[in-house]
Amino acid sequence: MFVRGFVGTSEKQETDTHWCCRSVGNFNYRLKFPVNYPPKPEDMYSDVFTIQIWDRDLVGYNNLIG
Repeated sequence: MFVRGFVGTSEKQETDTHWCCRSVGNFNYRLKFPVNYPPKPEDMYSDVFTIQIWDRDLVGYNNLIG
């Protein structure tokens, strides 16, 4: 299991992989993104923070959990 996060169209950042995770993953990890504050009125809703939880597979494709 690993976590991927990104803001708008920025570069995607990933945490380390929590191997052998059955039902609970424990992460002490920080994702840092540059943010302009205060936002301009035209950019108010363009930077949406997206966070995804993935199942890491050694063979095949990774699965999106949530």
